[in-house]
Amino acid sequence: MAEEFPMVIGRAFTPHIGNTIFKLLDKSALLKSRSVSSDWKDIVDVETDLWADPDLYMSAALKGNVDLCKKIIDCPRTVDKNPARYLGATPLHWAAFRGHLNVCQLILENVQEKNPPNNAGETPLHMATSWGRLDVCQLILENVQEKNPADGRGRTPLHTAAYAGHLDIAQLIIKNVEQKNPPDKYGNTPLHYAAKMYISMCARKHVAKKYSNKGERLEICCLILRSIEEKHPVNASGETPLAAARSQLFGQVS
Repeated sequence: MAEEFPMVIGRAFTPHIGNTIFKLLDKSALLKSRSVSSDWKDIVDVETDLWADPDLYMSAALKGNVDLCKKIIDCPRTVDKNPARYLGATPLHWAAFRGHLNVCQLILENVQEKNPPNNAGETPLHMATSWGRLDVCQLILENVQEKNPADGRGRTPLHTAAYAGHLDIAQLIIKNVEQKNPPDKYGNTPLHYAAKMYISMCARKHVAKKYSNKGERLEICCLILRSIEEKHPVNASGETPLAAARSQLFGQVS
């Protein structure tokens, strides 16, 4: 066990060291592993400031370390159970982005604001939608009243699902909202997004795997069209989804 343990210089305590230490969940075994100095005792003490470090929390959420996240949340010195850090992103944003369902569940059980926006207005639901994390999307939707929040540009998770071509998530959101095709600040609706990206993917020979599911975008167009009365919404440029798709095609071949 001693061989697994890192050297600590002074009082430095980084997310890497924290993750390594936490692999040794037995406090008595930890104290026997290399040292019984006060530094080690402080590190394993659940009430120490070290376990309330938001950077350590971010790292744990990003890696999906649910046990470490729980230790941090349960630390008496942890005031904010989902702190906003870089560009307003929280541990819940990172866990949703990576699809760590257990971490998301843990955080949601310990906070009042279940889907906080970052500085750009993007919520964990936006993150989960963008990367196709269906189970995380379902979990968040079960815990919030606003099922399709808009970011700073008016783009909703439904816009994101249409853009990325995640049919299952688009179906889930449409099932839970009254407004099935909301416009963003530029008047572009999820139908605009799905139609433009479908044409764009058809015109390209080499496409990143994340954006290559053009068939699902076509299904999303059909799904939205079946769900709305206004089949030809117009954006701020006066374009309908069909006109926007045509413009996208001309841009690809010009």
